[in-house]
Amino acid sequence: TTMHVVAPDSPIPYFFKRFFEGFDIFITVNQIERTKKEAMYAKERINEIRTVIANGHPEYVGKLISDYQSSIEGTNARIASMPLQEGTQLKMQVSGLVAESYAKNTEVLNNVLTIVPAEAQPAIRHAIEVSDNERSEALSYVIPTPVLGLPEVQAITR
Repeated sequence: TTMHVVAPDSPIPYFFKRFFEGFDIFITVNQIERTKKEAMYAKERINEIRTVIANGHPEYVGKLISDYQSSIEGTNARIASMPLQEGTQLKMQVSGLVAESYAKNTEVLNNVLTIVPAEAQPAIRHAIEVSDNERSEALSYVIPTPVLGLPEVQAITR
């Protein structure tokens, strides 16, 4: 089955899609749910990259990678700012889910790298690097420090 992805090469539908994503995040009060949604929308940027490349519009890749990077950096910042009172177990769970999502995104980006035009390859390589770095940061919240007196948790590795 083929999934239809609204991407920047369809400007009007894409404007509304991004507007509603932003609104969805804005109205989500629960920080954990908001973080999950931000990670989900970051993954959507990866799907859009694949779509614009398939549609022959690599000129949109740079902006999508920039949006992806902003999304995952924001998600990690939100995880980092979650107070321990919200539940260390939940923080670790969300961090693990986000790190797993970044690993999948990196896998997709590596596949995309093999089919993009040469001029888009540096941007894709940069996105892979950013995704790997942010995954490492997210994983740092999965493994608690001994100072907290929490049991050791195995990190998700791929």
